[in-house]
Amino acid sequence: MSNSNKTDNISSSIDLQYEPIKGIRFGNLLSYSYNSSTSEIFTPSFLNNSTSKAYSYNDRTYTIYDRSTITFIKSLNDIHNFSAFLFNEINSYGFRANAIQLKQTASDQITGPIGYSSSLSNGGTLDNLSDTRQEAYGASFSYNYDRKYVIDLDYRLDGLSTNGPSQGYSQNPAISLRWNFNKEKLFDKSSWLSYGALRGSWGRNITPTGSIFDVYGKYIVGLNYNNNPTVTIDYSTAPNTNFKPKTQTESNVGLELGLWDNAVQATFETYYRSIDNQVMGISLANINGFQQLQTNAVSLVDYGFEWTGTFRIFKQSHPLQWTLSVNGALSRDILTELPSGLRQMTVQIADGGGNVPIIYKIGRNSLSNLLLNTQGVYAGTADVPVNIATGKRQQLGAGSGFYFQGGDPRWTDVNGDYVIDDNDLLPIGNPVPRVTGGINSLTSYKNFQLSVNVSYTLKRDLLNTSLAQMFQNYTNPTSLSGMLPIDKYKYWKPAETIGKPGGTSNAQYPNPFDFRRAPILQPFRTNQTLFLEDGSYWKVNNVVLSYNVNPKNLHRWGMTSLRLTLTANNVYTFSNYSGPDPELVTALGRDNSKGYPNARSYAVGVGIQF
Repeated sequence: MSNSNKTDNISSSIDLQYEPIKGIRFGNLLSYSYNSSTSEIFTPSFLNNSTSKAYSYNDRTYTIYDRSTITFIKSLNDIHNFSAFLFNEINSYGFRANAIQLKQTASDQITGPIGYSSSLSNGGTLDNLSDTRQEAYGASFSYNYDRKYVIDLDYRLDGLSTNGPSQGYSQNPAISLRWNFNKEKLFDKSSWLSYGALRGSWGRNITPTGSIFDVYGKYIVGLNYNNNPTVTIDYSTAPNTNFKPKTQTESNVGLELGLWDNAVQATFETYYRSIDNQVMGISLANINGFQQLQTNAVSLVDYGFEWTGTFRIFKQSHPLQWTLSVNGALSRDILTELPSGLRQMTVQIADGGGNVPIIYKIGRNSLSNLLLNTQGVYAGTADVPVNIATGKRQQLGAGSGFYFQGGDPRWTDVNGDYVIDDNDLLPIGNPVPRVTGGINSLTSYKNFQLSVNVSYTLKRDLLNTSLAQMFQNYTNPTSLSGMLPIDKYKYWKPAETIGKPGGTSNAQYPNPFDFRRAPILQPFRTNQTLFLEDGSYWKVNNVVLSYNVNPKNLHRWGMTSLRLTLTANNVYTFSNYSGPDPELVTALGRDNSKGYPNARSYAVGVGIQF
């Protein structure tokens, strides 16, 4: 087997600055980069089921960036300070990759291109090509009075190749104000105040999304006609000439404080952020000819409060030093707009290796799982609701003839039709944490230093799919995977097992041994509140103990420093979550640990400098 790879990279830049008059400067920055890579792989037939294979790949990437600027700076008596800035920038990026794979080459010595199976071989340009351009014009103005009152004004126009032709340039203004109140005469004699500032800002910016194909569509290779290849329109996605970039508008107010010679430093900040024109594909009616359309009709708002603080516990002259840093964020996001004016829509998205139904609903958090509400387990068949109109018990799916009985989960019949189906799914829980943050502690005494890092995630709902999988293993009696004991869980047992009339009352989990009905009922499906838990946790991420040997004792060995460290990672997690690890979850809050938590590790280190 042979594998040959080569990568070439060319980068260059020119930065020119010219100041004809003091305070006025002209500048231009031009940069260019080019990357190319090739790969040639040949697999002989005796290593590939008697079929030799030759694979050839090459790609190229280029980036061109040019920025022209005019800068003006002026100060009057060092009290009135002005600065202005004008710019124009152009950015171009391209990527293209080609690959060819030849199977059943002439021999293990002839790797191609002569002799190969045309029916098993293929190649061409890959579908991940990119060709984007961006042009922008902008200006900014800044003024401060004695560095006490500060105002910044910004404005820019952005043109993107991924914009629809009817959209033109995006306008992105911004303004910020700052008051350094510690410079006021009122605080001249306030030795306890090291610094203090109030600030506020409002601004809008964009993020390019999608591709030029979302705007104009694309052509693809079609079926052969008279043994000749054809080119046809790709009907999977309709062109959208109104395609827009994602737009973010944010308002922000903050307070900064430094107290007692900066022994205490704190920042408090609140924000309100609106994110508009997010991309979502919607299905089209078959009369349109195209299958779907990429739209920019999804919006949400995100608002919250953030804080940081640093505390120096002892004076700097004290031999023992302890610095404690804390940070945190309280946030909430709400969906505000959906395509076509819809109030809610259900979609399937990939999560944890499979497709998961979620709901987008105006006024709720942006990610909401659709779950069946589990209210316990039917102790006996007589406890199952009966439809008085038909005299039949509640069933799973309309017309299925599959009726609930003792030991089955008691799922809420939301619409009251005595049928449990997708119409009974409810948006329950929020996989996005409301509160996140961390704590860092640094303690030093003489040559010793102890560092501790802690993080926390609070008010988040998780689905314990690891526990669900453990119970699912018991529904297959021929599988060896159902070996973990479940005695500690209160699951339903039949009357003959517990020695009482009817089955287990107040059971938390359904009958795990009803393997005949389990494939249809799926009593341990993950999309139910039975496995919904609080995923809050506090975690000690790492602890590092270090010792710096006195340099006076190192000269004889020719060393300038010697540092010894002992590190522990993933030390401990405090949580009420019953799964392996509340940190190992997907974006939708499903357990992704595969049954094992993050491994705890220890390390010993020695750092030497000569």
